[in-house]
Amino acid sequence: MKYDVIIIGGGASGLFLASKLKVNKGLIIESTNTPGNKLLITGAGSCNITNARDIKEFPKMYGDSGNKIRKMLYRYNNRDLMEYIESLNIPLIIREDNKVFPLSMKSKDILDKLMDKAIKNGFELITGSNVIDTQEGEVVTLKGTYLTNNIVIATGGKSYPQTGSDGKLLDVLKDKGIDIVDQIPALTPIFVQNYMYRKVSGISFRNISVRVDNNETYGDVLLTHKGFSGPAVLRLSEYAKPGGKINISYIDKNTGVPKKDGISKTLINFISEKYYLPKKFLFETTEYLKIDGNKRTSNLSNNDFKRIIDYLKNAEYSISGTGGFKSAMVTAGGISLDEIDLKTMKLKKYNNIYAIGEVLDINGDTGGYNLQFSYSSAMIAANSIDNDWTI
Repeated sequence: MKYDVIIIGGGASGLFLASKLKVNKGLIIESTNTPGNKLLITGAGSCNITNARDIKEFPKMYGDSGNKIRKMLYRYNNRDLMEYIESLNIPLIIREDNKVFPLSMKSKDILDKLMDKAIKNGFELITGSNVIDTQEGEVVTLKGTYLTNNIVIATGGKSYPQTGSDGKLLDVLKDKGIDIVDQIPALTPIFVQNYMYRKVSGISFRNISVRVDNNETYGDVLLTHKGFSGPAVLRLSEYAKPGGKINISYIDKNTGVPKKDGISKTLINFISEKYYLPKKFLFETTEYLKIDGNKRTSNLSNNDFKRIIDYLKNAEYSISGTGGFKSAMVTAGGISLDEIDLKTMKLKKYNNIYAIGEVLDINGDTGGYNLQFSYSSAMIAANSIDNDWTI
């Protein structure tokens, strides 16, 4: 038996492709017992499918590689993805932050519809089967060898390994001479030495500056019981190395030291009201700095007053590690884009092997950008397989 198409990986990109590409006989090979495991936990189970902002703003959300994938993002854009999901009878909502979700806020609704479409399009599903080798025209698994006209690699990265993403197939490709960029966790929390905010986990800050070594961004920061998280921290996590530094500005870095003379309020109350910072956060901060936060501001020494203002402007922490692949939303690294014909998603060294989604060296910002790339790349491959269509 020979299949028209074999898709290795039953995650988002593989299911997007299978739900769009009609074949006489196709096969999806999934290593776990069920498809779409990572899709199910996307957006904390709510499935942040894409982002509603202007598509021209998208390329910069993918770092240095954004310009390389600009054409495919424009061709199969966020509006196209939203219309497709709604055509599956899944109404969508757009939040104030432009993140797009199914109205039900259930990832399973999208997974079920994509799987239904894939089956109607002629695809079979094999689960619990690990691919150990690929050649042009065949896929070798522990359960047997399957022949095919086209192979699509959609195995994802290494993030959330419990969902089946382990990156093992990349080792096979590397042995075949394919350039693989080392994979590291991205969009994951950052941990620091002597973390002092365990008692006030859940407190967040809006649109503040975060810097990891020489990389700086602005965004929201969340204090967790283990370390720092939130979009701004997640965005820089791929640059975080043990022994490196993370700097957080809870107030404007250009803020001068205000006059404290004549202020009868306690230090915590004064700073909380002036800079709109949570008192519980300030209590832990003053404890850490060994400053009496309940002391009247006017009675505080000039040195202590300056110390806390300087800290809030540019707090520096020594990085002890990150959440790793177990908590990383995506993986940085993978198949080098230089190995891919981005007009077709084919591997340049192989005539009928394609790669799509997170298995490639592309990782977007949090907010729906990674699922958008999974869709856009899958549509390019689907058209190439179906019609030899190019952009």
